[in-house]
Amino acid sequence: MKESYIREATRTTPYACVNFQAGKIELQGRSSPENTMEFYEPFIRAITMIGKLNKEKIEADFKLMYFNTSSARCIYLIVKQLKRLEDSGKNVVINWYAEEDDEDMLETGMDFQDIVDINFNIIMTKSTDEYV
Repeated sequence: MKESYIREATRTTPYACVNFQAGKIELQGRSSPENTMEFYEPFIRAITMIGKLNKEKIEADFKLMYFNTSSARCIYLIVKQLKRLEDSGKNVVINWYAEEDDEDMLETGMDFQDIVDINFNIIMTKSTDEYV
């Protein structure tokens, strides 16, 4: 078994990482892939696997600057999977990053939190430089 699942960022896809040993999940950058499910399906499978392997805390960082509608659906599926892990007894921490002047990203995070009924740490940043 690999230690991590990693997809490097491109112009249209975010950096996506699941570190199985550390219990860490990260999605960072811009998301507007041509085939959204093709990009996100392996990432969601990796999140399912981390739940089977890691008995401790699972921490997910969403550091997105932009995502299109089809990506929003996949991000919703990711948050739902994290809720399933939490419901199964895992300690799940979700950190949702938004720039101070990006009300849309802030509201989207709050909407996901409410719809899925899972707590988010909303972290406001001054600029995207802080995401790196």
